[in-house]
Amino acid sequence: MNELAQSIQNLYEPDDEPVIGVSGGCIQFFNSAALRLFPNIAVGVKASSALPASFLDSKNALFVSTARIRQHSVSATGVWYSGLLLLRVHIEENRYQFSADAFLNKYRYELATMRLALDHLNKNGSMDSSVYSVMQHSYFKLLRLCDNLSLASNLSEKKLVYRPELMGLKAWLTSLIDAINKAAASLRIHVELHCDMEKDDFYGDPKLLEQMLLNIISNSIAHSKPESKITLRVSSVNNSVRLVLDDKGSGFTSEQFGSMFRRRCDETLDGKGIGLFLVWGIAEMHGGSVSISNHSRVGSRVVILLPEQRRPVTLHSPTLHYGRDESLQIYSRVVTCLADYLPQEIFNERI
Repeated sequence: MNELAQSIQNLYEPDDEPVIGVSGGCIQFFNSAALRLFPNIAVGVKASSALPASFLDSKNALFVSTARIRQHSVSATGVWYSGLLLLRVHIEENRYQFSADAFLNKYRYELATMRLALDHLNKNGSMDSSVYSVMQHSYFKLLRLCDNLSLASNLSEKKLVYRPELMGLKAWLTSLIDAINKAAASLRIHVELHCDMEKDDFYGDPKLLEQMLLNIISNSIAHSKPESKITLRVSSVNNSVRLVLDDKGSGFTSEQFGSMFRRRCDETLDGKGIGLFLVWGIAEMHGGSVSISNHSRVGSRVVILLPEQRRPVTLHSPTLHYGRDESLQIYSRVVTCLADYLPQEIFNERI
């Protein structure tokens, strides 16, 4: 073990969280907490035989990756320095400690009343259009908060329902990105889709996958400037679907990397930080993982791996495309998810 590795091992020997050092593709050191989480770990063995691939794939200087290990949901913060990869693993026994029931029961009623009032005023033409757009904008922002809190609470309490079906992935993605671009046009931001799949069909939950993509794309939009382009690349890798989202926004700070995916109840009442929690949880429900890093120059990258799922004997009807009614519904969901970032003018009409 070199002097650098020895110094880092001494620094991280406390047993509070698993810490692992990797160099030359092999394990160089680990603490006792890492041994409990990875029973087959040993100095000198190939890291790929002991650790999840998502922890080792990123070559960026600083990144965060997720995995499911021995019934634990874990995230690892990785730092590359002088050829040494230092991984600090966070075991998330209860990743989200907030029950949204009381909050949602109160505000869903208020939202429903607000929706009825807005529709009535719009139908009668008794409200100035600028006032209507302001109120409708507020409605969608509150709706987004309630939806995210509800999803996060249900995910944490293992109440989120997983309904997989056979999907025509390219057509499904095209419909989703078209709806996003329609809404984001007012921001002069465009999402470009590149789909290079060996097989077009995929077995997953389209509603949850939609929510997952909307959350990562809305985060990119929030940190991108006008005239920016966001790129989503989808491909097949080792019997998995690989989604790579690149933007040229502000990226993440080192402090954000240190706390990413780790949320407490006092951090979620304003809805901030829930999006990445949902992305991780939905990817995990599909047996997948998430990795997040910054580009060397500007912007960030999110990589999601979703393994192909074994399909049951009886399948739902294949979802090859969205019909007109469904296209209107998805646009409404897109606008809801992007409500915090869209200008008020887009809310002039009933969505």
